[in-house]
Amino acid sequence: MSCVILGDSYKLIWFHMFNNSWEFSSTSPVNAVLMQPSVLEKIDQWRQKGFLSQAEACGILLGERKGFKGKEQYLNITDITLPYNTDIRKPTAYIRNTEGHQAYLDELHKQSKGRIQYLGEWHSHPQNVATPLFD
Repeated sequence: MSCVILGDSYKLIWFHMFNNSWEFSSTSPVNAVLMQPSVLEKIDQWRQKGFLSQAEACGILLGERKGFKGKEQYLNITDITLPYNTDIRKPTAYIRNTEGHQAYLDELHKQSKGRIQYLGEWHSHPQNVATPLFD
């Protein structure tokens, strides 16, 4: 099933699509993530439904940082990029190239006057239950 990894200054946050659960690292300042339904639908289209029979998929998470000056700190994920032909995709690995992904982010950032930003990365896993790489 697919999972989402958020990086940058949020440390690591995982989302497991099979049970809609979030895992936050103990050092993450973020305590909530709002993911628009359209984002989940896009990711679900790319999840690996057959163990090792499909290539992993990857892209970037786009959206807004909210409440970072107040007590509640959360992310609003409004869009993602989908895999591009320039990405290297294998059943158990991927390399996301910047081509395509960066141009899409730049356009949304410009149209939103800086409101929409890079929030992190997403990628799929071939396992039914993906295991985070952090404690």
